[in-house]
Amino acid sequence: MEDSVTDRPKILVVDDDPGWLEELDSLLGEAGYVVETAPSFEVAGAKLLTATYAAIIVDLALSKDGVSQEFEGLGLLSGLQFLERVPRRQGKAIVLSAYGSIEHIRQAFKRGAHDFMEKQHFDESRFLDTVREAVDWWKSSRILAPQRELTPAEMKEYKRITRQFLRGQSIHLDVPDDAVNPWAKQS
Repeated sequence: MEDSVTDRPKILVVDDDPGWLEELDSLLGEAGYVVETAPSFEVAGAKLLTATYAAIIVDLALSKDGVSQEFEGLGLLSGLQFLERVPRRQGKAIVLSAYGSIEHIRQAFKRGAHDFMEKQHFDESRFLDTVREAVDWWKSSRILAPQRELTPAEMKEYKRITRQFLRGQSIHLDVPDDAVNPWAKQS
């Protein structure tokens, strides 16, 4: 969802390091984005339920009260599990992490990350280009994205018309413009 006052895309930054939160807040703010921050996956998850973000910047390994937020015994950082739980209506995730092993990168992309960047080799220009790409994808996907589900009556009408279409008959679709094609899948 874009900021109603300024129509600027919202970005969520998830990191436990106050220095990185401040740096990214400033950098993205100067680039014209509305920035919200979350110091934990718990706070970020709550924000994802109440707002829509054009992009999400997420660190893979966070600590809470000095304790790592990794899931013990699973071998996967909770940041990777967090990526899996980002709702489809949200923008793409960009991982910005100090943990840049090949396996972490592979797992992040497998779970839908748009890009993976290492904090040790942080390049502001590349970062802003990556955020812009993710936001552009989000904006274009919203044009085609469903606004609501079909009501049962609309679904019945949609199925009837689909049968007519498949039989080669001419059709007239009398469904609201904001209705969803129930067979369309978002990537």
